[in-house]
Amino acid sequence: ELAIRERGANTYGDVLRIDGDVWGSEVNAASRLGEDTARGGEILATQGVRDALPQEPFAPHGVLFGTRPVYRWAGPGA
Repeated sequence: ELAIRERGANTYGDVLRIDGDVWGSEVNAASRLGEDTARGGEILATQGVRDALPQEPFAPHGVLFGTRPVYRWAGPGA
């Protein structure tokens, strides 16, 4: 049986749009978290997401780029 376990990341902050592309530290953080850090079944988020969604259950997960706290969504099914 083949099992697919999705992984993802969310960030919140300022970005720069140029000719249909999106640039900035939030884009870099989302890419790093989603592709390199999250494991199957995990949704990771930065402090900005946690602050914007205080009602959501987040658990500390680690640090990104040496200074940015990272949280794992710990809601139902997590």
